[in-house]
Amino acid sequence: TPVAETFDTKTVLGSNVSATGVDDGGRTSPVTQVRVEEYASTRVRPLLPYVFFDQTSTDLPQRYRRVSESVREKFSLENFYNLDAMITYYHVLNIIGKRMQDDPSSSITLTGTIDESELSLGTGLSQARAAAVKDYLVSTWEIEPRRISIQARTMPESPSKSTDDDGRAENRRVEISSSNPTILAPVSSNDTMRVFQPAGIRFAPSIDPKVPIASWTMFVTDGERIIRSFHAGEPIPPSVDWRIDEQALLIPRSLRELKYLLVVRDSNGLVVPSATQTIPLNHVTLADKAGSTSDKSIDRYSLILFGFDRSDLTPANSVIVDNIKSRLSPSSTVSVLGYTDRSGADDYNLRLSEQRAKSVARALGLPESTAKGLGENLPLYDNSTPEGRFYSRTVEVLVETPRK
Repeated sequence: TPVAETFDTKTVLGSNVSATGVDDGGRTSPVTQVRVEEYASTRVRPLLPYVFFDQTSTDLPQRYRRVSESVREKFSLENFYNLDAMITYYHVLNIIGKRMQDDPSSSITLTGTIDESELSLGTGLSQARAAAVKDYLVSTWEIEPRRISIQARTMPESPSKSTDDDGRAENRRVEISSSNPTILAPVSSNDTMRVFQPAGIRFAPSIDPKVPIASWTMFVTDGERIIRSFHAGEPIPPSVDWRIDEQALLIPRSLRELKYLLVVRDSNGLVVPSATQTIPLNHVTLADKAGSTSDKSIDRYSLILFGFDRSDLTPANSVIVDNIKSRLSPSSTVSVLGYTDRSGADDYNLRLSEQRAKSVARALGLPESTAKGLGENLPLYDNSTPEGRFYSRTVEVLVETPRK
């Protein structure tokens, strides 16, 4: 007899959720608090030169930031202080527009592409997607149309796998290229880096008794506002991982605890919340460490766009490596960490991330012992979007230098 038929609708459904700490390597530990420590930092964020589109659509998705004329006049890359790579990326067209305004001799090429399921629509769809990007740069940033060339093709020259939804979404894009390296150069800023220990929280949701449900939602809040939520239908997963620094901007210094709970809606429409639980926050600010002889700066550099199944450095990544080498001091300690996205088998991703980390370490003239592959244990960014997966396929170089 199916479980649904044996479940008495008068039975009281209970929901619960527990939390443990999880590090970049996927190792778990009890979480009694989250330590949030600040460090002076130089942050170098690569600019992904792709704009992604929904299936069969030529409209720029709403997640790409538009600016008004008044905001455009005040737009400055100096305002990208303390913003992570994803927030920076969603301003990709504004960053390119600003840089093209500053350099009237520069030009770009926009290449529209489609995924395998859109092949029947031909390159007209590719052309229209590139035209949508061009229209924004021309109408908002007043870039002369002649400085923006359009090309159209079917699949990208270096496509993602077309056998799953993730790969197809990654192939629906406009690729941006320029002979002027400054147009697509990484965005650098002097930041205050916040390091969360543990790096992530692994939530384990559950219901009792185990019966079919309609949906579940996990909330992390500050008591009033939602900081992060996870939502899906049947079944409830055994665990959900949250990398805390994805929502760092929503966790101010004044916040002393995180609250979390699970809300389940059963097949009869009954909403059943779990008890709200808390995790204390322990903030250690730069001011707290003023005068300390043990403080350090942590500079963070990211390398992306490795070739599919490849670990060798692209020319763009070689430029970043040269930049890192020029900033190292004899007192610096360097860690090279490789990450991947959720695509592919866990053991394969772990090996590939390690190969890429070792490739970067060698290019920096460092021993391979400084390199470590972490695979997809705790992805750096939300993998539900194409850009999140691209930015998660990265090698991060952390340079720690004692502060004098």
